[in-house]
Amino acid sequence: MFKFITALIALITAINSYSVTPVKDAPTKEEQHALYVEYIKNTAENALNASDWNIQKGKSYIGCFKSDDIGKRFYAFYDIDGNGIDELLTGETEIGKNKDVSLLNIFSIENGRVTPQDFMGYFDLDEEAPVIYSNGIVYKPTRGELGAGYHYYRMENGELKNLCGFVTESGFRISDTCMMWVNKDEEKTECEINGFIAKIVIESLNRFLSRSEVVEPDWQPMSEIAQP
Repeated sequence: MFKFITALIALITAINSYSVTPVKDAPTKEEQHALYVEYIKNTAENALNASDWNIQKGKSYIGCFKSDDIGKRFYAFYDIDGNGIDELLTGETEIGKNKDVSLLNIFSIENGRVTPQDFMGYFDLDEEAPVIYSNGIVYKPTRGELGAGYHYYRMENGELKNLCGFVTESGFRISDTCMMWVNKDEEKTECEINGFIAKIVIESLNRFLSRSEVVEPDWQPMSEIAQP
């Protein structure tokens, strides 16, 4: 219980300590978008022609399209954290139970170069699409045969940070177990709690998020700028 209270305090502190610094002398939106479009074009030969867009960040491959049909692939620009630099979002239709465009990947601009963020929006067993909130938080629920996960990220000063997460293999009864973790100041606090308490925390966090608007990206067909 002590670890749970510590993690909960860390979560509340992390949420309330959010701060964004506007980028000085930021490129214009037109310059930012042109850089992103060029990035998509340059990766067309080895990425957009394949089912998997293997974009590597560190040791992790985070880019993944589920279909080789470029007509199902989309992109959008949106400044998630409000620092003056738009992020590039990629998405795809008809994956999981979602017929609309589902967010797959997030990219930012760092030192004049496009940088992929450590985020994979969809796994094979997921049923729901990630959600971007206007307060800079990205919520990614995962569902599958092996359990369920609830993952929360936050875009802060051009970097997508893993804020907290919950994973349960069975459900949300008192007899079930759930792993909770919180990242604050690059330190990870984790604990195991019963499913009933986890459900209360998740529902409370989602109620807090519901005070912010859900972002609806202006998705554009990727086929208009890159052809197989």
